[in-house]
Amino acid sequence: MLADYLNTRKFNYYPVLNLLTAINEFSDWQIQNPEATATACEQTIGELIRLYRIYQLPEIARYYLFRYTYFKISESNVLSAFDKLLGVMFFNPGKPALQCIELSDLQMSLEKEDDKEIFSKLVFPAYLHHKKIEIKKIGLKDKEQTEIITNITDRSGQIYTFRHPENAIEIGNLYRLFYIENYPKTASVNDRHYILIDPAGKIIGGICYKLLDGGIALLDGLVITAHLKNRGLGTLMVEEFCCRMQSLNIKIIKTHFYLKKFYEKIGFTTHNRWGELVRFLD
Repeated sequence: MLADYLNTRKFNYYPVLNLLTAINEFSDWQIQNPEATATACEQTIGELIRLYRIYQLPEIARYYLFRYTYFKISESNVLSAFDKLLGVMFFNPGKPALQCIELSDLQMSLEKEDDKEIFSKLVFPAYLHHKKIEIKKIGLKDKEQTEIITNITDRSGQIYTFRHPENAIEIGNLYRLFYIENYPKTASVNDRHYILIDPAGKIIGGICYKLLDGGIALLDGLVITAHLKNRGLGTLMVEEFCCRMQSLNIKIIKTHFYLKKFYEKIGFTTHNRWGELVRFLD
């Protein structure tokens, strides 16, 4: 009997007490509120995450919580996709869910709009509101990766696409934009990138960053084409970037003193220890 139990622990994630308590409390709440909306369910889960400090646990705990609360009565294909993702996360504890191709399979299994909105909050808990996200697989079959695509809406209501570049041409166009806008950015082999694309498919902005040791990311460059400045796109890109970094278990965002006033307005402060502008991600 004990041997069977220990063997099960080797191949399945075992929830700790506070996580189990949160799941049980949600079940009790759901019995008392059988007509609760998806938004009410998500808000209750958020309160339980804060109350039982689920955010202090490894990322798999949050996915496990959603699997056995809101998504507990989902269709079998959704539960199967969820369980496959949890299995991959369990056997790869250092790999964020955003880098698991099984996350794309889970999204594809969702048909209800409410489920898709709750899914977006699961993937990006730092979002203040529900936001539509698209997760697709890219690359060759044996080297598939996930690509996260979201939308950013400027002050005039225009919608732009925010994602990683898909090829070297798009990366080159981003560096070209830095050059055109006189931003002092030098290309590096360690650079990573996000691009902002207008409805016509043109790159009109982007971010260059580096992932450093110790849960730190360096925001190494931010650019917006001149005719679209003062529409709030820079701020929106940084907020989107921070949400994505938080989902990758990044705790600290550093940046240079270039554009110091801009960064200070959106939560960055001068930190003597780091010698740069810093924003701590909760």
